[in-house]
Amino acid sequence: MTRTARRSFLILLAFSFAYGLYIPVHPDEAYYWNWSRHLALSYFDAPPLVAYLIKLSTLFFGQTKLALKLISVVCVMLSGWIVHALAARLFDKKVAEKALIIFLLLPITQATNILTTPDVPLLLFTFLTLWFFWQWFSTQQHRYLYACALTFGLGLLAKYTMILIAPALLGFMLSKSRR
Repeated sequence: MTRTARRSFLILLAFSFAYGLYIPVHPDEAYYWNWSRHLALSYFDAPPLVAYLIKLSTLFFGQTKLALKLISVVCVMLSGWIVHALAARLFDKKVAEKALIIFLLLPITQATNILTTPDVPLLLFTFLTLWFFWQWFSTQQHRYLYACALTFGLGLLAKYTMILIAPALLGFMLSKSRR
């Protein structure tokens, strides 16, 4: 990662984290925070991964707003790193830098960076699935295919819309041009 990309990345994440700690807990976040106090295999309107992540974070940092907000910052940070790494692998460092900056400035990224919702782990596991899929596709090593399947499954535990990645990847494999 270039110095400019790293600097932009860290500044934006620090700002988002500080802003996230400044604003009050959103009602949706409080709802998911309550889920973490009563873990289950599924909930009425979403899969359980966000509750598990909140539970894990609160075990280390206590029942605090920091523990709640840290999940979104870490997931977005890891997602940004994957976006940069994938763009660098597919294209070059300059494209990777632009892809990272665009990713970080997208409104959906900014929203997920300050609110802990099921979309946060969905974002992370979507990019992880794409990363492992591309690794498998370019190397044909089966360990990447297994990692792709694992991250796809974890994405389904984040939000059911993860299923939409499957036809996209299948369509890519069946296409002749494979751009």
